[in-house]
Amino acid sequence: MNGPITLLSNVNLYLESADTVVLFGTDPAFYPTVLTHFEANPCYNYSPFLYAYQANNIAVTGLGTLDGQASKTAWWPWKGSTTYGNDPGSANPIISGNQAAESDALKNSADEQSYLPWSERVLGYTPAFGPNANTGKMSFLRPNFVGFWGCEAVLIEGVTFTRSPMWIVAPVLCTDVTVRGVTVESLGTNNDGCDPVCCSGVLIDGCTFNTGDDCIAIKSGRGGDGFNFSPDGTGGPRPSYNIVIQNCKMAEGHGGVTLGSEISGGVYNVYAQNITMSSTNLYAALRLKSNSGIGGYIRNIYMRNINVPAGTSTANNLYGALLLDGNYNGYASPQQNNGGTRNYEMRDIFVSGFQCGPSNAPIFINIYAPDLAAASSAPGENCIIKDINVRHSSFGTTARDPAGVAAVVYNLGVQSGKAGTPQLSAPEPELAGLQAPTLIDVTVNGSDQSTATA
Repeated sequence: MNGPITLLSNVNLYLESADTVVLFGTDPAFYPTVLTHFEANPCYNYSPFLYAYQANNIAVTGLGTLDGQASKTAWWPWKGSTTYGNDPGSANPIISGNQAAESDALKNSADEQSYLPWSERVLGYTPAFGPNANTGKMSFLRPNFVGFWGCEAVLIEGVTFTRSPMWIVAPVLCTDVTVRGVTVESLGTNNDGCDPVCCSGVLIDGCTFNTGDDCIAIKSGRGGDGFNFSPDGTGGPRPSYNIVIQNCKMAEGHGGVTLGSEISGGVYNVYAQNITMSSTNLYAALRLKSNSGIGGYIRNIYMRNINVPAGTSTANNLYGALLLDGNYNGYASPQQNNGGTRNYEMRDIFVSGFQCGPSNAPIFINIYAPDLAAASSAPGENCIIKDINVRHSSFGTTARDPAGVAAVVYNLGVQSGKAGTPQLSAPEPELAGLQAPTLIDVTVNGSDQSTATA
């Protein structure tokens, strides 16, 4: 295919045979400028390979493979990493292009003090409108594989996705979405498996993920785009909610079930069950990501019957089997850099039947202490991590605790919005907004670490 496939209402793209392979061309000129997003910030950019805009009753089904043909010589170099083929000295923009400047500019355009309407965020290749219309300018923000926008009654079933430029299944503002029996085999940079953005009524069932980034990551916009997800920045937040994840297998991937980091609009009512995570490089099985530059809330998260036999990676001392990261090393907004603080909230997290091998820490809470005690833009509220409940679960040995039995490890951080050098503390730091998790029938390395009884 020398260009995207755009679905209209009542259309099912059906790949009849397992031998059916749809190859998408790698020339950026093939992909027209459409309303889409880059890392949950709306913009006009290269069309996703599979696109639909405000369509209803659409599907991609069958047994075949959709291959984006991304590689170290197409799309991935734009990350700017030599690991993925970037060569800054080359005259060929396909391998010398670097997304950093445009990515930062797009993030800045979403901040309240300098909010830029979506219609003025025009990227892509020779767009037909906007400040770069017909100039031959090539942008370096990679397209997602599936980018359905504002659609209702969406089914993606049975197919395989491979070699994506960026996020793979990334619907935006969609309702009634089913992703069932899908296989994702894509180990490129930022190759998240399934990232619903500002979506509701989502079922992810019986899928297999082998990805270069988070297997599943729930998003709701970043900065001003999260607080007001609308073309002119006045429409209010559009959280992601009522999401069920079940019966999935996860091989390679940074996070198994991830919430964030583009979470400014909030996420609530997420249910995950009956999942096996077998990666030996898994950062965290449940990964919550925000900071005081991102803000947002994560509420009512339920996880049960999760098996992580190989445990989670101990390669980085900021990982943990259950990772609550309120100081995620993500983008720090101009508002934050100027001294402002956005509240974030992580609360009402329930985990049961979690079986995990060795890990950096069973429960790792990463914070920047002043954020939790800081004066807030909403008087009387601060950043909050509380009501975390883990029941009937067991963890193997832990790398961060010399005795190998600590269930909860804290890192107080050194800089807001950045991980910094870990400064581990135990027991729980007495900080406003931080509450120790409740542990019932929880063992670590064979030792009972329960803090309460049922």
